[in-house]
Amino acid sequence: MKISFKPSNSKESLIELLNKVKGLLFEHDNMSFDGLSPAEIGMDLGIVIEQLQNGEGIDKEYLKALFTPTAPIQECAMANDWSDEYLELSTKFDQLITKMK
Repeated sequence: MKISFKPSNSKESLIELLNKVKGLLFEHDNMSFDGLSPAEIGMDLGIVIEQLQNGEGIDKEYLKALFTPTAPIQECAMANDWSDEYLELSTKFDQLITKMK
């Protein structure tokens, strides 16, 4: 599956990507990871999305931690058969987050 984003700037693309991940987390809540639940991660992503939309600063390091290998988002993806999509999303996330100020 090829993930593409239409927005022309990094902030809009990051918002779109985070909304996609948030939707996947809420749709697939099966996870054996001891830590944040998919719903909790989704709520955290929702807060970041609102911060971006309002022009506020975001905690990039926390976001990076959520997207690292074997972190909660990948664990949820693996438990719910969307690992390939996660890899594409996390690669795009890495590209976008480095562009954020």
